[in-house]
Amino acid sequence: MSQAVERFLAVVTAQEGLPYVWAGKGECVAGKRHDFVSQGRRLVFDCSGLVTWALRQCGWKSPREFSSNGMWMHWRRTDKPQAGDFIIYGKPQLASHVEVLMPDGRCFGAIGGNSKTVKPTHGAFVQYRKKKREDVLGYLINPLRPEDDA
Repeated sequence: MSQAVERFLAVVTAQEGLPYVWAGKGECVAGKRHDFVSQGRRLVFDCSGLVTWALRQCGWKSPREFSSNGMWMHWRRTDKPQAGDFIIYGKPQLASHVEVLMPDGRCFGAIGGNSKTVKPTHGAFVQYRKKKREDVLGYLINPLRPEDDA
């Protein structure tokens, strides 16, 4: 595993316990600051917001925001996912969720919410999932992974 992907995994898992809020991309929630503070940080995430925020913290540059469906439509896919790659869930017509594949096989992400979760809610937060959901569409290569490692 590359150092960039290792750093990504450290950055993303450091957000464990922060709340899931739909459209949460870090500090900004739908254009407004949110009142939730954890360890001096004002951070909330939805699934794709967590992934893109963590990628940017590790130096990834993209001029646009990506939803899980946007990731599914535009990012490189793989049949042989590695730790740090992304699991995409949903229906063939619409990817609706993204999580990170961890080295131990568990999944990690902003979990437990949906488009109606617009404020911190019990059970909706950045967390580990022991196993994948049943609606896996496929896997995407982490853009921090070197091309020759894909």
